[in-house]
Amino acid sequence: MRNICTLLISILLTQTLFAQTPKKKIQILLLGTFHFNQSLDSNSRLHSNLFTPKRQAEVNNIVNSLAKYKPTKIFVEQEPDRQPFWDSIYTDLKNGKEPLTTKVKANEITQLGLKTAKILQLKNVLCVDFQPENYGEKDYLPKNTSDSLMLAMWQYISSYPDSIQNHTDLFNLPYPNKRLKQDSLLQTKTLAEYILTLNTPEYFAYSDYTNFTWFYSIGKANEYVGVDWLTNFWYGRNLRIYTNILRHINPKENNTLLLIYGSSHIAFLKHLFDMNPLFEVIELDKVIGNE
Repeated sequence: MRNICTLLISILLTQTLFAQTPKKKIQILLLGTFHFNQSLDSNSRLHSNLFTPKRQAEVNNIVNSLAKYKPTKIFVEQEPDRQPFWDSIYTDLKNGKEPLTTKVKANEITQLGLKTAKILQLKNVLCVDFQPENYGEKDYLPKNTSDSLMLAMWQYISSYPDSIQNHTDLFNLPYPNKRLKQDSLLQTKTLAEYILTLNTPEYFAYSDYTNFTWFYSIGKANEYVGVDWLTNFWYGRNLRIYTNILRHINPKENNTLLLIYGSSHIAFLKHLFDMNPLFEVIELDKVIGNE
């Protein structure tokens, strides 16, 4: 009898959960980009002047395409405590006032996020980033026990000698596939075409290999120092970003979401959203491919 009652309760719970599941999937568009305002600190032609008439026309074409997608929420790569700052920038922009600093004006948050939000008359763009580098600041104060543990791990890993590598015959191999230099790539493509290249499986593979392979070589035997860094401070960062996004979602609302983020984050975030049955990831080239 107990087993039958347990089964009935399980069925009722399952039916309740399914009854609460939104019938329409939550659409999310993941736009991976380079950081536009790096042009201020670089001599590279990669970050060519975004304020030329040609580049601004390309920016506006992307913005108009994003507006046609009609996102109800736009998420950007800034920490939640920066929300008041970006709210003030957005308020000024809606009133016809450009940001005072070129660094803010050139930021992709302004150029893509705020301009799209303004067209759609959204309340704001939402800051959902998490920065583990804060653990390294001298005045950082842990907020809870978990923060204290993370701080201790950051300090331990940071003190580990970077020069100690193992199995370098594998881990130091160069990326095996030939790639065009990004400087020349951006000069021959529109901004939208270039951004699309930053959102391809080929680019994700290149980014992952060149950015993270070194970490696998740090540590030996039962010591995985590099892997611990990636787990806690890279994948952990992206899991926190993902969680911050989820915290903004009301399943009872009609949700069409846009994420504007550095392209190195997109592959893992896409994996998380692909694994969530409530979400449908919209392919970027279907939105800005014909801008």
